[in-house]
Amino acid sequence: MNNRVGIVILSIIVLSLVFSGCDATITGDAKAVCGNGVCDPGENSAKCPEDCGTSTCGNGVCESSEDSENCPEDCGINPCGDGVCEGSAAGEDCNSCAADCPKEFGPPTGSCDACFKGICDGKCNPTKEGSDCSDCAPRDVIACCGDGVCEGGETVFSCVVDCGCIPTTEICDGVDNDCDSFIDEDLTMQCGVTDVGACEYGISICTEGSWGLCQGNIDPTDEICDGSVDDDCDGVIDDGCDCSNGQTKPCGSDVGECETGTQTCNSGSWGACIGEAGPTTEICDGLDNNCNNETDEGLNIECSSALNCGTNRWVGLTYCGADNNVHRAWTNYICTNAGTCSSSCSNQTTDYIYQWCSNGCFNGYCISGGNETNST
Repeated sequence: MNNRVGIVILSIIVLSLVFSGCDATITGDAKAVCGNGVCDPGENSAKCPEDCGTSTCGNGVCESSEDSENCPEDCGINPCGDGVCEGSAAGEDCNSCAADCPKEFGPPTGSCDACFKGICDGKCNPTKEGSDCSDCAPRDVIACCGDGVCEGGETVFSCVVDCGCIPTTEICDGVDNDCDSFIDEDLTMQCGVTDVGACEYGISICTEGSWGLCQGNIDPTDEICDGSVDDDCDGVIDDGCDCSNGQTKPCGSDVGECETGTQTCNSGSWGACIGEAGPTTEICDGLDNNCNNETDEGLNIECSSALNCGTNRWVGLTYCGADNNVHRAWTNYICTNAGTCSSSCSNQTTDYIYQWCSNGCFNGYCISGGNETNST
């Protein structure tokens, strides 16, 4: 196969790539990307067999994987068919080397002198790209998205792969989402449990893609029964408390002999009753000792009257008194505090003239022959 046949075959291959509908853009200096399925300028079978395949240098055909550098035997110095449109100054244009310089690469004036060095390497379709691929004047660089260079009117929106990122809302992920060269800047998040009662929300700051500890938050605690603060942040002050700390109230009874005391609240509970006089066992003292509004109830009453104690009577034997009358002892029974628990019986014995004797008394009797009068 001679060089002319090889050139024709290569021209057909290149033109088929040009019109194959690929989506990238042509560049003035296409970047070699090994592994993209295209044998880019600068690539060859030795450098990138994945894209350029294997070649047979010396067979007289400048194959797609050969160029003037790696196979001057087949391709010569800047030969037509090396995949590079050298331009009219170098002897290549769309008339002299359609394989390297298809007419679609020329300016709209119809001249086929390419204004840049480049090939349709499978990444660019001139018929789709319009003026970006057909009108290079006055530019000398045509955008080719995917070559790793942000050029020829490419923007982050038209070619993010070359020109950077598309701005979005910054989030805490360790990435510059808003494309301002700062990562996770000014990102804060509300944290904490609640802001009810004594509780307060805090702030967490994003650092290197992670949210930091919550700062400034006040979380729920146990109720301390202070009468004014909802410590456990459930919307109720001192729930579960019997009282508020420091609060006081009277305790005990003030009935009868009892006296009230004072209870003080401590830790939400009422303390002991301090200072009270409580009930005692009822005793017979005329007081309500057991504080039930009754006095001396349930106690024994010894007597309600003297009759409960005994009958007044003469007791003992008669005897002669110093007045020569017959004397005898008289006993009276007495009920003291009759009808009360303090009642008591007693008796009193008194010497009385039992019989008046006109002739005197002997051995406890009146001497006969005289007048005798009984005492009452």
